[in-house]
Amino acid sequence: MNVEAALIPHYAYLKAHLSPARLQHSLGVMQVMADLAPIYGLDPAAARLAGLAHDAGKELTDAQMLEIARRMQLPLEHPSDRHPLYLHGPCSAYVAEHAMGITDPLIVEAIAHHSYMLDGPARSPVFCWCLRFADLLEPGRDWDDMRSRTQPLIYGGKMTEAAL
Repeated sequence: MNVEAALIPHYAYLKAHLSPARLQHSLGVMQVMADLAPIYGLDPAAARLAGLAHDAGKELTDAQMLEIARRMQLPLEHPSDRHPLYLHGPCSAYVAEHAMGITDPLIVEAIAHHSYMLDGPARSPVFCWCLRFADLLEPGRDWDDMRSRTQPLIYGGKMTEAAL
């Protein structure tokens, strides 16, 4: 998959910090975000960058994720709040902002929310949901049953139905 010139520095960072399989997944999510951008009125460049960077912190150790969560002052009240499945979104947002230099608040917020909805309203719930759906629909996933049920809704502009 070709990476456009504006994304090359971000791609280079991810190539150096993620496994080849995780990088390939991120490229797939980037492509799904490119597909969803015109359907949901997202800025195409922002959508692609969010898809590419969404798992920037996914392969951090549990201890690294917890340290980032403390820096972000995330409330870690419930044991599930500490689970990497949920923490990788906010931690990836932190890495995207602090290590990759991504400063667009909508991109950072969508990355944080793609695995963990956090407290308070999102600036762009649509952007956040698109990234969450793109992560689920990425072509490398072997979730055929889920994809067959949700992809027509998501690509048909029926985000609420897909979420339900």
